[in-house]
Amino acid sequence: MQLEQQAGRLWGGGVAARIDARITADPGDAETESAPVFHLSRHDPAPAPGPDDTLLTMFLTAVDTGTPEDRSRAAAFERWARTSPAVAASVREHEAPELVVDRLMSNLVVVNTAGALIDTQTCRVGLRSTFERLDNPDGVLLTMTSETPDTPVELFPSLLYAWLSWWRQRDRARDAPQTPPPPRRDSADINDFAGEVAAWIERAAELNRSHPAPKANVPLPPERLDLIEDGHRYTVHLSDFELTTWPDLPPATDRGL
Repeated sequence: MQLEQQAGRLWGGGVAARIDARITADPGDAETESAPVFHLSRHDPAPAPGPDDTLLTMFLTAVDTGTPEDRSRAAAFERWARTSPAVAASVREHEAPELVVDRLMSNLVVVNTAGALIDTQTCRVGLRSTFERLDNPDGVLLTMTSETPDTPVELFPSLLYAWLSWWRQRDRARDAPQTPPPPRRDSADINDFAGEVAAWIERAAELNRSHPAPKANVPLPPERLDLIEDGHRYTVHLSDFELTTWPDLPPATDRGL
């Protein structure tokens, strides 16, 4: 499978991009719950990005569409994949997609979603079952497909990671303790106000210590996610869900692709 048409959309040796993810539908809308719509944009990962309050999340992705003989590209992918929570790699001839996912999930401990690019519209993806990524062997396999021509299939793991980040933020918001509002400066004495702020910070810290965030298992994603990139909308269907356990991780000093 050739995905070289996307080479101009990847940096770091043609394998990496910074993904800026936004959710475009109303978070309180019922349709958003069943079929969230995410806007993903690719950027050069090298420059430091500026602050942006509209972002849902920002993360790195690494994509390997080269051949085994392309050593420099393979080395660049391995380097970027070590810090990317979403990765993808082409399925080579006579290679099972599940084995590609196994290899990525087993060797890349920071990865939450890993995709095997089967063709230009289909990707078999692994999703970790918790955010406790290190030495977490459990997860789910699923197939992501789109019938839209020229679908950016290499972004399917990033789309799933955007959904994962959205779900995590909502889950944390439900379980977060209600921190009292910060004090207002009603007094002209700056020392009195500083003391009120210090007391508020201590109360908030104590509340967080006494109510730590629970370790929640990630639910199965919905059967449809919508992706918008460069003004084009792609409907992505999720199917063939299968619970799995990744192969044992190698020792930390030996982890790599």
